[in-house]
Amino acid sequence: MEKGMKWMLIKRVSGRVVEKTTVCVPVGTRERGRREKTKGGTTALKQDENERNAEKRLARVINCNFRPGDVLLTASWSEEAWEALSQRAEKLGEIHPDLCPEDRLVMAAEQEGSNWIRRIQRAKKARGGTALLRYVLVASDMDGKIGEAKRVHLHALFPRWAKELAVEAWKCGWVDIRNLREQDDYTPIAEYLLRQVRRRPDGKKYRTAQNMDKPIVTVQDIPGNLPLKVRKNEVVMQHREDGPDRPSYLRVVDMNRKRPEVKQKGRFPDTATGAGAHAGTYKAPKKKGAKRG
Repeated sequence: MEKGMKWMLIKRVSGRVVEKTTVCVPVGTRERGRREKTKGGTTALKQDENERNAEKRLARVINCNFRPGDVLLTASWSEEAWEALSQRAEKLGEIHPDLCPEDRLVMAAEQEGSNWIRRIQRAKKARGGTALLRYVLVASDMDGKIGEAKRVHLHALFPRWAKELAVEAWKCGWVDIRNLREQDDYTPIAEYLLRQVRRRPDGKKYRTAQNMDKPIVTVQDIPGNLPLKVRKNEVVMQHREDGPDRPSYLRVVDMNRKRPEVKQKGRFPDTATGAGAHAGTYKAPKKKGAKRG
């Protein structure tokens, strides 16, 4: 270890998932501050690292905020709605001439996703709840298996009670419904979602609500790059040690740790069918003169 450097252990707890990372930092480091972003200045190697970190961050969000029986919806556009989306994308090209046609379509889809969220929030308030809604929204235009371009669509994670409202609020085409299964680590879902997002330098890969629970993070100094030990009650999901001078990473499920309850302020009684609901596809009815947004 170089002079003036020290090793630290960072522990993150997201639901029942515990991550431990050892890092070597300058002496005096306490908390990592925000760096000023340099647009377009990211190297290919750094982009690869950002991809991996984005998957970890999204996995933490999902593990902290979603449970078995919550829903993963895939929203797509009908031919008629696709024409309207394409026209919106063309207008965005006038405002953002530096964007390629694919990026304009993704931006237009993200705007429609924002409208979708607002419609759900209005419907919730109309039924006696508040506008608070936990969600993850991802605009995808890639085939995650073969890496080829695909027509843009939206993936969204919602709590189970919002399923009925979300399906009714999508006015552009079809909604495919999947329920989250009983598992302790939703990292595979984060990987699945982000594999379908085309790499855009400095572009956001997903959006979340502001009222989301965050991981519990603790940081402590350690005398060196100590091996990360696995306890008897822990099930290893990922373990990487690249050498005594390289950071180590361990992700486990702590079987002794109870899954925390996700509290929803202002929520109203659950009208959805819950964890036992079947998967399916819903087609939005055509409404003449329907107002968007």
